[in-house]
Amino acid sequence: MGKQIKLLSIFPLILIFSLFIGMMSNLFDLHNPSTSALVILLSTSIILIYYFYRNRLQLSQRLLKKWLVVDLSLIFIIQLLVLHFLPASIFHDPFRVLSQAELISHHQYNWSTSTYFWRYPNNVSLVFLLAKWMQLTNVLNLTTNTSLHLLSIIFLDSFIGLTLLIAIKKAAHSMFSLLLMLFFLISPFAYTYYLQVFYSDLPILLFLLITFIILERWARLTHYQKIIAGLILFIMMFIGQLIKPNLIVIVVAIGIFELALLLASQKAARIIIIPLTIMIIGIGAVFPAARTIQSDIHYSQKSQYTMPTLNWIWMSYNPHHKGTYVSSDVQRMNRLPNKTARSNYLKAALIKRLRKLGPIGIVARWFSKLWILLNVGNIQTSYTAGLIEVPAWYRSWQEPASLIGAIIMRTAFTLLYLNGIFACVTLLKKSFRQQPSIPILATIVSVGYVAFHVLVWETESRYGQVLLPLLLFICISETPQIQLPVVHSLQSRRWQRLCLSSLLAVCIGAIGFVVINYHSILSPHAPIIATQSSELSMQYHTRLQTINKGTTVSQKIRLTQPASNIALFMPAAKSFNARLVNSQTGRRYSFISSNHRFRVNRSLSAGTYTIIVTSRQNHNSNLEITQTINYHLAPYPLKVNNQIKQHSSFIYVVKGIKS
Repeated sequence: MGKQIKLLSIFPLILIFSLFIGMMSNLFDLHNPSTSALVILLSTSIILIYYFYRNRLQLSQRLLKKWLVVDLSLIFIIQLLVLHFLPASIFHDPFRVLSQAELISHHQYNWSTSTYFWRYPNNVSLVFLLAKWMQLTNVLNLTTNTSLHLLSIIFLDSFIGLTLLIAIKKAAHSMFSLLLMLFFLISPFAYTYYLQVFYSDLPILLFLLITFIILERWARLTHYQKIIAGLILFIMMFIGQLIKPNLIVIVVAIGIFELALLLASQKAARIIIIPLTIMIIGIGAVFPAARTIQSDIHYSQKSQYTMPTLNWIWMSYNPHHKGTYVSSDVQRMNRLPNKTARSNYLKAALIKRLRKLGPIGIVARWFSKLWILLNVGNIQTSYTAGLIEVPAWYRSWQEPASLIGAIIMRTAFTLLYLNGIFACVTLLKKSFRQQPSIPILATIVSVGYVAFHVLVWETESRYGQVLLPLLLFICISETPQIQLPVVHSLQSRRWQRLCLSSLLAVCIGAIGFVVINYHSILSPHAPIIATQSSELSMQYHTRLQTINKGTTVSQKIRLTQPASNIALFMPAAKSFNARLVNSQTGRRYSFISSNHRFRVNRSLSAGTYTIIVTSRQNHNSNLEITQTINYHLAPYPLKVNNQIKQHSSFIYVVKGIKS
């Protein structure tokens, strides 16, 4: 038992430290202190409300389930409204994945549209699975947009519903379930990134939640239920590992957990060994299956493009950055001829970077990566360039809605991390007197993910979202939710009044700070009011469209509010003439060629405009145009010599006027 204690106690401690840094990263925004005051104000207010009303507001499970149905119904209605009125322009990896999956779903096995999948083959399996889904929805004559939105809603609402059901059944206070319902209803979580963009981040949330629910209930299942549950576990791990290779950290976590369990109780270890073994088999089955999948969709790797794994470690320790993705590092790798040359270069380059950082610099880098990993302020804008077209009625709401959404997310995750800290303290106490529990396994997995992105891999806030289902499971299973520990540990009314008075003082101070600094809360940058940013990208050598001599390419755009400038992205800008024509007045504006793009840097009134591009060469020219099979990119289609190209578009960004 003593060995088991020493082995397991370190994981809750590490997670407590990590969550504390996560709390700080969400509470404090050094670039905008006013928002920090708002987050502190909101967090403190919720803690006070919870403290005063958690015992007074006790609802039956039956009534809570009725509220659950209402909550999910409202969320679903709002999701449909968002997708209809506020669709976002998707770019980077998710668009490349959906574009390739769309080709495969129509039996077009062309992998040479760009070099992206040769450089990063980890997304090939996701393309395969997504293509299978599209083949099904193609039979129903659904557009690719509808197909992807339907898939997002299935995964997202299943995760939300299952989380709330578990909270209703296991939470000590009804208030915790009601706060969760409120979070999912009013926060951007259900309406932005996870709804608008289908990518591997969303399914993994649901898979992890289902996995740990099954593990926690395994001992109470009947023989038939265990067969079904075992099959589900296998599928969860198999698909999860296919689309998210870092899921393999679970294998290491299982090994540590099973060892500790054996030291504590061989009987308990024998009970849980079956589902844990199924999970390992599910993950292991991916490696031969991946080769079969690649063969089935006619994909083969090319060493001249493949990036070594060491590249991401080397990138994360770039002394001039903070541990995130560095495009200049990727460009340097691209200049080397093949994977072997890159590997040989990286072996010496990584050591050089570590030496340059030094011990203090390396530890500081770990802190900065952890700070970024657990911050959620920008999650809502992940992989979206902005709204395709901001409606006129949404003009005055655009910036405040984005700001409020970020504040709600930061507040919610601050409280979740706080709750997670209390849960880890509970687990820490239990580890000294009880055998290891499934929440301990969730803690080990959480630490594994944190260690992977902090010590090894490059990081971004999107990667930290994988902790959400794990923390929710730990919190619901192991602690009576958010409490004021001082109040519960000291019975004196004097200390209770002191604690509550301190929290009230924080609220008052935060309100005063916000009032004084209100002008600095909103972003100083002009908002994007229209965009079509989906592209395969020139950095991955996307194929350009050949435009015949004398051809005119045009596309309408609508501005629902005045604009300050328009940027039209075009790598060979100097080979073309471009102009912007107001469809109502006929007034023409000349685009200025600048750094692989055209720009109109002047105020434009609301209305409909036409972008017109013609070649200035006496021969055929190459033009970057985004083209899909059945995915709507923009409100108006591209025209080539007045011939409509329904699923093609320029790549453009329109910025409004800063109010």
